[in-house]
Amino acid sequence: MLAKWPIRYKLCLMLLLLLVLMATLSTAGLIGLYSYRSLVKSISRRADELPFATALGQQVTDLRVTLTEIDQLHNLYRTSSQKPVTRYPILREQFGLSLQTFEQTLIQYRKQLRGNEWNASGIGHGHKERQTAHRIESILSHIEGITRDPDWIIDETEVEQIDKDLQSLQQFSVELPSYLHTRIRTLADSVRIHYRTLIVTTWACILLATGMILIFIKLFVIWIFKPLRALIEGSRRVALGDFNYRIYLPGHDEMSELAEAMNNMTDQFQIICNDLDQKVEQRTIQMVSSEKLASVGFLAAGVAHEINNPMASIALCAESLEQRLEENTVIDKEQVDAIHKYLRMIQEEAFRCKEITAQLLDFSRTGDGTEENTDLRSLVQGIVEMVGPLIKTQQKHIELKPCKSIMATANPQGLKQVILNLITNAMDSVDSEGSITLTLGIREGMAEIVVSDNGCGMTEEVQQNLFEPFFTQRKDGQGTGLGLSIAHRIIQDHGGRIEAKSIGTGKGSQFHILLPLAGKKEKTKTLHYQAA
Repeated sequence: MLAKWPIRYKLCLMLLLLLVLMATLSTAGLIGLYSYRSLVKSISRRADELPFATALGQQVTDLRVTLTEIDQLHNLYRTSSQKPVTRYPILREQFGLSLQTFEQTLIQYRKQLRGNEWNASGIGHGHKERQTAHRIESILSHIEGITRDPDWIIDETEVEQIDKDLQSLQQFSVELPSYLHTRIRTLADSVRIHYRTLIVTTWACILLATGMILIFIKLFVIWIFKPLRALIEGSRRVALGDFNYRIYLPGHDEMSELAEAMNNMTDQFQIICNDLDQKVEQRTIQMVSSEKLASVGFLAAGVAHEINNPMASIALCAESLEQRLEENTVIDKEQVDAIHKYLRMIQEEAFRCKEITAQLLDFSRTGDGTEENTDLRSLVQGIVEMVGPLIKTQQKHIELKPCKSIMATANPQGLKQVILNLITNAMDSVDSEGSITLTLGIREGMAEIVVSDNGCGMTEEVQQNLFEPFFTQRKDGQGTGLGLSIAHRIIQDHGGRIEAKSIGTGKGSQFHILLPLAGKKEKTKTLHYQAA
């Protein structure tokens, strides 16, 4: 049931339980503190009673001493003819003062007892003291009633009665502090159940609070920490491009809703990315096709110049044959041999034109877009032969260094487009009488094609931005700036790499193409750029 609750309700429940625990612990602690304070105050207040109780006992002793002197005077009366009448008033006055002092002390003691009645239980309970004080007051009232008679001091019967009352007073006065002493001795037994209950309650609250805190921590980890960790990890994976990753959180709280919202956002983003990828791929295919058409156009100019020579020979041979046929009605053996010679020349030049156009058609052919074992030397040699005539017309030189055949895993059509693009850029960078050199070799276990020129070279900034789309440094200001970008992608799709190097401006450039050797790839790969 809690799994379906919103997090705010769960946190409110945890806060409520925590407040209950805090209130319970606080109540137990306050009860203990107030009990301790009550006990200390009770002991302190009851300790204030002891001086008065002790004083009462001492004053009763003084009264009995005075009464003993009176009794001695009575004995003296019986044994002596001379009676000390002057002594009686003094003793009566002394007894009266002592009795008044006793009465005042008793009043103060009763007042102290009434002040301690705020705590009617435990050590502060003064029920027995109040009963004894009441008895002392009764005896004191009886003694005062006797002493109202001025002649009580000479009445032996009344003196004897007062003596009995004083004995009772002395007994009760001695009992007053004994109550407190007894209560202090039995204090531990009387409060044992109380403090044991408080101790058990306090420990139970502590253990319960500890358990609840541990449960809170566990629930906080389950409800907050783990979902947050899952959300952060999922968002990081999606940010790194793993759009197939989805976040799954149990429950129906805000965290699960956030995870579902992130999953929906990832779904929409994946759809948009796939759509953009498709559009980018289509545009890339179109740009590759456009770049290829531009290369074909570049080759067409050289092919047209190359075809001019055989076509001129064909026209000359045809014109010579026509003149011979018009001038001679009889064809002898010499004329037949000349005709055969011109016909062979026409045939050879026609086949030469066919070969040139076949090379152009072969380059412009799209192909099936698959990689295969390719002889790089033959491929590069064919391109050099195709562009050679056009380069010669511009008074520039191109050369393929002698080398052995190197077999690499590549798509011939795509690789031809890359090499032709590099040669075209090299032609634009060199001046008249400049040279372009192509070299084949093996480096780092891969086939290497190097296109070098002695042209204008490149700065470090140009080298850093060279393969970016729409970046161009052509002298005539023309060009789309996509040739090298497309070449870079084609080589990457082959599993190789292309590097540009230049010492500096005016010191020429080198482009290194590295391709996997034949047999180094596990399977044939279909290249996306040939989909057109």
